[in-house]
Amino acid sequence: MTSPAQLYEEHRARDKFTRFHDRLRLAVAIGDARRHLDPLVEACEDYLDRAGDSELTASLRAQLRRTQRVIECRHVLLSKEAAND
Repeated sequence: MTSPAQLYEEHRARDKFTRFHDRLRLAVAIGDARRHLDPLVEACEDYLDRAGDSELTASLRAQLRRTQRVIECRHVLLSKEAAND
């Protein structure tokens, strides 16, 4: 059985993930450089590691994977564009 303190810590980790993920999505939307995005991705991953195993956490992991794909695609497109200049 999970203790109330552990449940609270998992809740806080999910809440912090949500805040950092929102910051990450905003940074992607405004075109921040990859070097500014990577620490936000790492923070999100760290919070998800603390969030426990649940369907909600699995859903949050899927959101982060989609955001990471957007970041990777944008990085590849920018690299190809720079190579064509």
